[in-house]
Amino acid sequence: MNENTFSPEMKLGELIDANYRLLSILSRLGVRLGFGEMSVEQMCRQRGLPTELFLMICRIYTFDDYMPSCDMFGREELRHIVDYLKTSHRYYSDYVIPRLSGEMDAMIASCDRLHGKVLKRFFDDYCGEVANHFAYEENTVFPYVEELLKGIRSSEYSIGSFEDNHSDIDEKLSDMKSIIMKYLPENTLTEQRNDVLFEIYRFEEDLKCHTLIENRLLIPLAAKIERES
Repeated sequence: MNENTFSPEMKLGELIDANYRLLSILSRLGVRLGFGEMSVEQMCRQRGLPTELFLMICRIYTFDDYMPSCDMFGREELRHIVDYLKTSHRYYSDYVIPRLSGEMDAMIASCDRLHGKVLKRFFDDYCGEVANHFAYEENTVFPYVEELLKGIRSSEYSIGSFEDNHSDIDEKLSDMKSIIMKYLPENTLTEQRNDVLFEIYRFEEDLKCHTLIENRLLIPLAAKIERES
């Protein structure tokens, strides 16, 4: 499989067979299962989504070394990128983090009191960090880009400010993985540890793709519009 595997003519079922993780992408776009023989192009046309942008997102989530370029994109694609990033925030907040939290609570219940307390505080701190990261983007970055798309340019903010202060929220996930794999007592149930680790790895992979979309698509497209303003 290579980057050219994904095409407008490809059936959605074939898309999922190529990479099952794309199920969550379709879900974020509001595409429900039961789509029959619908093709990628038909789905994109139905939802008013630029086909090439959707295919690029699929490649981002499929090929680890894929580096997207926004050269062919403009204002329309930027509007859809903002919408997709917002939807991803809701997916993380409403589904991924609560699911990880449930697995974490089950594992902590099998820990001794001291390790459980430390891990719970570490996880709660991380959730607070993620919430603050999302809130900054939701309340500052995305509204700024949306105003930019309307031809309104703020004199007090620029997309460069976001780029300079764009924190990486998946670093603590690596620390959490290390604690769970290396430092919890052996009597902590392996199955529960594995459940938590699977969730963390999936979340970490998704966040890396999310960050790549922001760094390689959102920021340069917004900067291009700023230069044209």
